[in-house]
Amino acid sequence: MKKKVLKRTGIALLIVVALAVVIAGGYVAYLFATYSRLEDNLSLEVSGAAEQAAPVGEPVSIVTWNLGFGAYSADYSFFMDGGTESRAYSAEAVRENIGAMLGELEALDADLMLLQEIDVDATRSHHVDESALVTEAFPERNAVFAQNYDSAYLFYPLCTSPLGLLLARAGRLLLGKKAGRALPGAVATLVIFALIGLWHAVNLSALLYGAYFGLLLGGALLLEPLFARLRSGL
Repeated sequence: MKKKVLKRTGIALLIVVALAVVIAGGYVAYLFATYSRLEDNLSLEVSGAAEQAAPVGEPVSIVTWNLGFGAYSADYSFFMDGGTESRAYSAEAVRENIGAMLGELEALDADLMLLQEIDVDATRSHHVDESALVTEAFPERNAVFAQNYDSAYLFYPLCTSPLGLLLARAGRLLLGKKAGRALPGAVATLVIFALIGLWHAVNLSALLYGAYFGLLLGGALLLEPLFARLRSGL
């Protein structure tokens, strides 16, 4: 009976891994199909009608602010910060959050504002043109928009998805409680680092380079119970 359970569990695990490979492969194909690398040394255009030049030899006030693509209301938590969300709640929430931050910036009235994480047409911010919201809020100022990257939308983290929960269940049966619990994180680490490699450059070398680091880190997660026993014996 136990052998049958292990056999069925092994088959289920193989199916899960195969499904993960198919999904990851499809996403890699999507990345290759939609990839558009920004050119080096792009020229930047100044917009606005301000005519006053920056003062020379006088103190100026500067404010820098990461607007967090307009997602961060009081109850928002981003998955890369240990939260649960990967995009803003809604387009209305994005406009409301950006509007509140622009109000604070207007009250600060700094001579120079350096703003980060401003989306133009992104899925995570529901395609709200946040750059336009900023320039419309300060029509008397000049503005320069510098694009950092143009990346395909990244999917929800594997380790907290239903697929990750299934991996954890199968891993506990095959690898033991502690190693099995770490299996979703190890697989997710491998996949994410491979995709991070592609995010930097869509070619085989970048994919393998990212996967190499993902394999090292994922393997370390799986071997942590062994490392713990070795440390306790020192």
